[in-house]
Amino acid sequence: MKKLILWVKEANAFWVEEMQSIRAYDIAKACGGEIIPFEQAVFEIERVRRDTCGECPSSTEVKT
Repeated sequence: MKKLILWVKEANAFWVEEMQSIRAYDIAKACGGEIIPFEQAVFEIERVRRDTCGECPSSTEVKT
């Protein structure tokens, strides 16, 4: 029974994360922003993190 409960919790956590990703995608798409490759997005996020030393960047700092 414990294995089943653990499996259900893990499956539920997976689907919650999936739904959050889909919602974030839908919001981003609705904003009409530029579509960029995943690798470029990761690179830009890391660049902003390095440049701001952990401070929250403004939306203009994220765009290139």
